[in-house]
Amino acid sequence: YGGYFYERTSVVDQVPPPPINFTNGNCINRYDYLSCGAIDIFSEELALFLKDKIDVEFIPIVATLKGKTYSDRIFYLVHMMDRRHALDMERSIYTQWIAGKSGELVIKDVEQVVLDNIKADNSPAFFLNKPAKLIFREDIAKAILAQGFKGIRFVPIEMHNPGKWPDDITPYLLQP
Repeated sequence: YGGYFYERTSVVDQVPPPPINFTNGNCINRYDYLSCGAIDIFSEELALFLKDKIDVEFIPIVATLKGKTYSDRIFYLVHMMDRRHALDMERSIYTQWIAGKSGELVIKDVEQVVLDNIKADNSPAFFLNKPAKLIFREDIAKAILAQGFKGIRFVPIEMHNPGKWPDDITPYLLQP
């Protein structure tokens, strides 16, 4: 599945619903946002709320809980169609390395994220390619929180510090 999800093209008709095995029944029963490694998963309710507000497609998943089919709620894998290289390269703090045969400089780790507001272009939400994060405009984040969705929190982009986040939390970041 990996390669498909890093492109701006539609994947809904290209991939079968991926199987996702959850091990914590408390999370799957209570939360609207779940993270499985690098995969962001939204509940059906959160997906319906956002589908007309942001440029995204939702791929249904086959959820299992501890190896058994889970059908109490419906969940979707998030595939952001709006993908941007909006990192302010002059003000962000990051390390680079030289990629193999191409010799191209590639961003390896980002310690301090600063967005280039011109590249962000006031988008309601987008996928920041490096570091790999979903970015939400403040009004969209506030609308999500006002609806009472669970398991999601928003952190100002300038407070992003990958070394200080607990492993089980993927922060969603606001544009400044």
